[in-house]
Amino acid sequence: GINYSVFLSLLAACQNCNDTERLYHVRLEFDNDTHMSLCGGSLIHRQWILTAAHCWKSEPGWTTTAKLGVHPRTATQEKQIIQHNPVIYVNKWHYQHDIMLLKLQRPVRNIRPVRLPRCTNPQVCWTRTYEGHRTPSLRTGGGHSCVCG
Repeated sequence: GINYSVFLSLLAACQNCNDTERLYHVRLEFDNDTHMSLCGGSLIHRQWILTAAHCWKSEPGWTTTAKLGVHPRTATQEKQIIQHNPVIYVNKWHYQHDIMLLKLQRPVRNIRPVRLPRCTNPQVCWTRTYEGHRTPSLRTGGGHSCVCG
């Protein structure tokens, strides 16, 4: 693991990214006309964003907007309203992991998704979505879930 002093030294050494780095970052805005909350995500496929499940607002009246191209700040931004239900991963005991996939209405063409590790020995298994439906997902031989293009 990493201890607190190492964490602080890494944090103190932070610097701005170059304009060509981390173009896959996504800003997620959750709004209900009286409140707004923000979360970050990563474009992992031309039509999928990986983010934290605790960000999702399931109550009626909330709108989720994905802002793509937010880094570098001088880049042209693209906005898309999330209209699909999220895919939130739970294990066989129905314990919710803090992992969520959001599907974009249309594929992003001008931003390259983040490069994910390659799946080794993938197996199709079933997980449950936020609504309790079964959905296929890929699982590596080591038991860790992964998403492959």
